[in-house]
Amino acid sequence: MSPERVRGHQRLLKSASWPISQDVERRSEPRFESNQPATATVLTDVEVIFPASLVNVSGRGMCIRTGSALPLSAPVRIDVKDQLYLGEVCFCSAAGQGEYTIGIRLEHVLYDVSGLAQLAQHLIDDTPALKSKLRSLEIPDARE
Repeated sequence: MSPERVRGHQRLLKSASWPISQDVERRSEPRFESNQPATATVLTDVEVIFPASLVNVSGRGMCIRTGSALPLSAPVRIDVKDQLYLGEVCFCSAAGQGEYTIGIRLEHVLYDVSGLAQLAQHLIDDTPALKSKLRSLEIPDARE
């Protein structure tokens, strides 16, 4: 394509007024609908724990519904079944009847939390030096 033609296309694109639909999906990853009970914890100096419901989830974010408004940028922990999600509140909106819709940008996700806890306990049990160190720090054994 000639340089004049490229410049003509660029002028056309710059001058066009493109309608932007509110219905356009701008997410880079699909969201999966859910209706699972969850526990939300606001990770501040004093942890606040309350029940929530998982509305949807994707690889980068999730939406929960709670009975409490949460401040933007608040660090949160969401527990759903045997999964632990860590993220930051990026959206909070009243959903009516004393409920709030909370958008969370995910930072970290742990799956099979109970399996990880069992693995950690086996590692402690199989490592006498580590077990001795934990006793010297007065950290109780998880089985005691």
